[in-house]
Order: sequence, then C-alpha cells, then structure tokens
Amino acid sequence: MKLDDDNALRPGALRAEGLAHSFSGREVLSGTDIEVRLGEIVGLRGPSGVGKSTLGRALAGRFRPDAGAVTIGGRRPEAAEIAYVGQAPRDASNPTWTLERIIAEPLAIAAKRGGGAGLGEGAGAVLGVGRGEASQVIREAASAVLLDDDLLSRRPGEVSDGQLQRAVLARGIVQRPAFFVCDEPTSMLDPITTAAIIAALRGVVAEDGAGVLLISHDVRLLRAVATRGYVLRDGRAIADEEVAKSCP
Repeated sequence: MKLDDDNALRPGALRAEGLAHSFSGREVLSGTDIEVRLGEIVGLRGPSGVGKSTLGRALAGRFRPDAGAVTIGGRRPEAAEIAYVGQAPRDASNPTWTLERIIAEPLAIAAKRGGGAGLGEGAGAVLGVGRGEASQVIREAASAVLLDDDLLSRRPGEVSDGQLQRAVLARGIVQRPAFFVCDEPTSMLDPITTAAIIAALRGVVAEDGAGVLLISHDVRLLRAVATRGYVLRDGRAIADEEVAKSCP
C-alpha cells in the first residue's frame, strides 16, 4: 500500500479491541483495548513478562490472539500498513542477506507485486521510488539510523545486534507504513544512537504522518517522546498518567 501525501487517502486509527490471550493456561491479555492514531507516538510500558510484546505482536499481525480484533479504520489491516520492529532482529532477518538487501526488502516486495523482477518500476508504482532512486532511499534510511555505508555490504553475522536492529528499523522506514510497532527499539543502543533512533521515529511521524506504538521499560524516554501512553497491568492497558502529565 502506498501512503499518498493527501491525508484524505490515509487510513484511520490502529485499534485493538477486546484482545485476550493465554499461554499454557496463564492469561496474558484480558480484554485489552488500545488505540494508536496517525501522527502520534504512543508509549506502552509495564513490568517484564506482563505481555507488552504479546500485545505489540498482536497489533502488528504477527499472530492471532485467542479473542478480540485488530483494525485500521474499522477494517482488517493490510500487511504493508504496519511495520514491526521487535526485540530479536536476528529472527527478523535473513542471515544470508546483506544489510542493504534487508533494508531494501519492501522495495523488492513492491516490485514483485507490481510485476517487476527487482528494485525498479514496480517498486516505484507502489512506494513512489523509481529505479534510479532506490539506492538513495536505502542510504537515506540507513543514515537516519546511523548505519554507515560500509556496513551495508555486511551480513547479520558480521554486525552487532544493535546494528542489525537499526537495519530492521531502516527497513521499516523504507516500507513507509501507516503505523510502526516498535518493541524496545533502543534497548541495545548507546545514548547517541538512541537519540538518532528517536529522531528517526519522530521524522516518520512529522514527515509521513505515521503513527507509532513505542514499547519500552524506560519511562523517562516515553515521557520525553510520547504524545500519550498506556501501562499494561493485569492484562489490560490503562492510561499512563506518568506520560500524560508530561504532555502539553
């Protein structure tokens, strides 16, 4: 799906309604409701093991919960509308691909859907990227997350977890989705790189009008960047007063 510059063509809010899920008889989500609107960063926090990642994966369509529904504007989301950046970048990356190819994956998928064989006119038809622009788009996304050009020719086994995590986020930026679901995207990063990642997420909100769900243990980070937030407690998402009071 191409997100046009005309906001009238953009989808509605990403919503989870009544999500419930259990693992081995232990209820993790219990009728959870959550909403992420376009043009905002929404925080989600809670203790380890409370179900934040489960909720994030359900929102991103990575698995089907026992009950409840996830919608965008009242309909079932399309895969290309949501980019998921999880805690395990190696599970989300082909170990035989270079970082450049990993970042370029949305262009290749768009090209195939458009009838092309690779990064070319098919990609342009879907993502607004022509053959000559693909390399520039990839490098701009890599630069936004502080990945140097010399890293792009390396494979996952030749880079750190933090570097690979940044490549996965860059892939999401290239995808140009309506929504990002980011699960602890800065947990493996130093302060300088963390600042760059947050700047990149703010950029997709400001420039593309995307909505972001930012899952983090770091309440100070969420207070600094989130428009509003939720705390996951006893299987339900409730308004996060710590984030809310820091917003204008």
